[in-house]
Amino acid sequence: MSRRSRDDVLTDIGFQFRAMQTEFEDHDAAVCDVLGLNRTDMRVLDFLGRTGDPSSFEGAPITAGDLARASGLTTGAVTAVVDRLEKGGWVRRRADPADRRRVVVELTDKAVQMTWDIYGPLKDRGEVKLKGYTVAELEFLLDVLRRSREVTIEHTEELRERARQRKGDAA
Repeated sequence: MSRRSRDDVLTDIGFQFRAMQTEFEDHDAAVCDVLGLNRTDMRVLDFLGRTGDPSSFEGAPITAGDLARASGLTTGAVTAVVDRLEKGGWVRRRADPADRRRVVVELTDKAVQMTWDIYGPLKDRGEVKLKGYTVAELEFLLDVLRRSREVTIEHTEELRERARQRKGDAA
C-alpha cells in the first residue's frame, strides 16, 4: 500500500508526462535525422499516417485544406510541405474520388514502409512492456492517455490565445 499522498502521485504523473514529452521530441528529431526530413514535413507525414485505420500505418487520403486545418499550418505552407514530400516520394496527389475538382494527398508505399520500419519496432517493444496488463487495465491506460491529450489540447489553445493577445497588445 502506497504511503504517498494523492498530490504526490499526481505531481509524479505530471513529471513523467513532461519527461515523456521531451523524450518524444528527442525521438522525433532522431526520426527526422534518419529520414532526412525537417520536423514540419515529418509532422505532416505523421498526421497523414493517423488519418485511417489505427491498426495500420497506411492513412487515408485527405484534402490539402483539411491537412492545413488539422496541422495548424497555412494552406500556403501545406502546399510547400506537400511539394517537398511529393518530390521526395513520400506522398502523392490525386483527384478526389468524391469530387474530381479537388485534390487529395495520400501516403506512398515508400512512406507506409518507412512508418513500419521506424514505428513497428516501437510498437513491438510497447506490446512487450504492456504484456502483463489485462484488457481492463489497458482500457484504463487508454482513457488516461485520451484525457491527457484533451487537457493538453485545451491548454495549448489557451496558450495560443494568450500569444494572440500579447501580439495584439504589442501592435
